[in-house]
Amino acid sequence: MKSDNIMSDLRILTFIPITIVGIIFLFFLFSSIQQFQELQTLQKNNSKIEKISILVMHLQQERGLSSGYLGSKGTKFSTQLAKVKKKVDNDYKKLKLNQELLKIRNKVIDLHISTIKSFLSYTKLIQNLQVYYISTAKHISDLHLVKQLQAYTNLS
Repeated sequence: MKSDNIMSDLRILTFIPITIVGIIFLFFLFSSIQQFQELQTLQKNNSKIEKISILVMHLQQERGLSSGYLGSKGTKFSTQLAKVKKKVDNDYKKLKLNQELLKIRNKVIDLHISTIKSFLSYTKLIQNLQVYYISTAKHISDLHLVKQLQAYTNLS
């Protein structure tokens, strides 16, 4: 009888730690699966994020050069502006985006927009592109990755 009680007690004593280890294992397993899925999502979006990132950088350059061009009444920065425009055009083609940019550019070239309005128009265009980053960050629980994506969106 006593040996049956001892065996029963041993089963209970081994069952509890094994159950706890199992629960901890399942927690880490589900956590790892979630992180893996997030990384897969990020990897799928990585190419587009990279292309938008380059476009945003070139648009920021075009925005600055357009401001200089307008501020000089078209006498300065035309060569640099033309070079950056070619880069932006290539970026746009890769992403297959609409051509809202053409309206802004035409006003800049014709000097039919103020420096401030031009700057604000470019800024709005850049911010619209960065919405993609924010929407990507919503699906990621890794705080470090979220902070990196959000920090980048605040640079415009």
